[in-house]
Amino acid sequence: MGKMRFGDKYIKSLSKGINKTTFIKDIQLSHNRITKNSSEELLRNIPMHTSNLDLSYNKIGIIGVKHLSENLMNPNCRLISINLEDN
Repeated sequence: MGKMRFGDKYIKSLSKGINKTTFIKDIQLSHNRITKNSSEELLRNIPMHTSNLDLSYNKIGIIGVKHLSENLMNPNCRLISINLEDN
């Protein structure tokens, strides 16, 4: 779903259902105009079994990074690769 330029409104909708999945291991959301406004909800709902997360070329800001770091501190978090290029 990279380079789709969804924007905050769509990302907020996606966030509501994404944590209910049991099969998504890789989440590719680069170039989707994600800002700090939707990054909090998105990162709060990233499934713990996700291993690769690409949020490059968005604008998640320091708030998004804070929520991402909270996820990483969870012992159940399985993220092994995170791309935050150009945020």
